[in-house]
Amino acid sequence: MVYMKGLPLDKRYDFYYYGTRAKRPYPLWMADGIAPMGSKAIPLLRDKLSTTNSSFEKMTIIYLLSVMSVHGCYDVKSDSELFS
Repeated sequence: MVYMKGLPLDKRYDFYYYGTRAKRPYPLWMADGIAPMGSKAIPLLRDKLSTTNSSFEKMTIIYLLSVMSVHGCYDVKSDSELFS
């Protein structure tokens, strides 16, 4: 979270995603650097979800959306577009 301070949203996501692919992955709490951005992050995450072919990246995005739900920034249950 501290590492991402001041970075634009797309760079925060890239930093988090590539960190999860490292040999020694960053802790999952780093998702907190993206989740509080709430509605600004949703279009980026949806776009990445629809364009990626990697199942690992899709799981990463869905995890981020669930963390956003815990923060109260996003309601996964009411998003019918996400599951269509």
